[in-house]
Amino acid sequence: MKSFDWQEYSGLQSDRLPRSPWKDMLASAQDTLGQFCQALFRGVVHYLSRPDDVRVWQVKNPDGSVSWRAYDRYSNTTSYLNSEEDLRSWLEQRYYMH
Repeated sequence: MKSFDWQEYSGLQSDRLPRSPWKDMLASAQDTLGQFCQALFRGVVHYLSRPDDVRVWQVKNPDGSVSWRAYDRYSNTTSYLNSEEDLRSWLEQRYYMH
């Protein structure tokens, strides 16, 4: 009579037992729920830590002239302005709108 050690026995038993579809479904649901919770948490942190500042930078055009770009994070818009006066006016309008 052949003797088996525990590892061999447990391997034989698991090969004979049918695989449960519930185990796979549960693992998949846990992965999906975990991914959803991570994405939700990242979104909340991003929303709460998002500054409402405006980013402004100067652009030199190919013809040598200077124009301005302004990105408003609050409204998620970029404005293209031709002069510093236009930029100041845009900033004032934004200030009074928010």
